[in-house]
Amino acid sequence: NITNPDKNSTGTLYFSTIGPNRIWKIEDNGKNLFEITEGVEFDISPDGQQIVLAGQGDTGIDIFVMDINGSNKINLTSELNFSSSDPKWSPDGEKIAFQAGISGSMNDTWIMKPDGSNKIKMTEGDSFLVHYCPEWSRDGSMLSFIKGIGEKDNGIWSWIDELWIISLTGESQKLLDSESPNSSAIWNRYNDAIAFISGGILFSF
Repeated sequence: NITNPDKNSTGTLYFSTIGPNRIWKIEDNGKNLFEITEGVEFDISPDGQQIVLAGQGDTGIDIFVMDINGSNKINLTSELNFSSSDPKWSPDGEKIAFQAGISGSMNDTWIMKPDGSNKIKMTEGDSFLVHYCPEWSRDGSMLSFIKGIGEKDNGIWSWIDELWIISLTGESQKLLDSESPNSSAIWNRYNDAIAFISGGILFSF
């Protein structure tokens, strides 16, 4: 199953497969298929020289960075001691956003430098609150993310998803009270509009 084609690919297409979980590249003429590494979630750096990905670490899923050809793979989150996912480069390539939390729940949105230093937890979650699908604004000053709120009634779990934005100074704002987003948001080039999918319908505001 093919998933996660990189929307910024030109000339070479980067994509991942599930079962086996691998990240690949192929020329846009369909030739020279090359397996880069193990993983599913990934993002290409703005300069096209590196790839950041979520892959299997020693004790769980960690965030790795490597050269675009698959060499020089470095684990950036091994010291967190819990699973990490959904890495995204900032537009200037100076930061990486990702999700991290206890195993099985991606509870908080974090940012760090591409070498793994200066990790900052941007949100506060618990076992009934998860954050996922971080997306940078085009100027890199804000992140959008989906906040999932879990409720248990008579042994049955239900989840409500809300779309939020947060600035790099930590100021957050809920954008939606009605539609529940089913996908990460996409910012326009002016940072004054966001598009997302809810219930199979494309919304923008």
